Amino acid sequence: PEQIAAAQKVADIMSTMLIQFARTGNPQNALIPEWPRYELTKRATLIVDQSPRIEGDPRGQERRLFATVPYTKPGT
Repeated sequence: PEQIAAAQKVADIMSTMLIQFARTGNPQNALIPEWPRYELTKRATLIVDQSPRIEGDPRGQERRLFATVPYTKPGT
């Protein structure tokens, strides 16, 4: 029951964001913190879970690691 309640809370947050985005083009609503416009210098990212929060460049270390790997386009 506790896991179901937690999953329902996240589902409610996500569905509210999607509905708000469909209506206005902006997912901002009362269930999430103020979500700033994305900028490469800050990389503000909304983490959606039971307590939504904004994190700056989450998993940035992994992102930077993958940026060092050369990309080869499939079929070339």
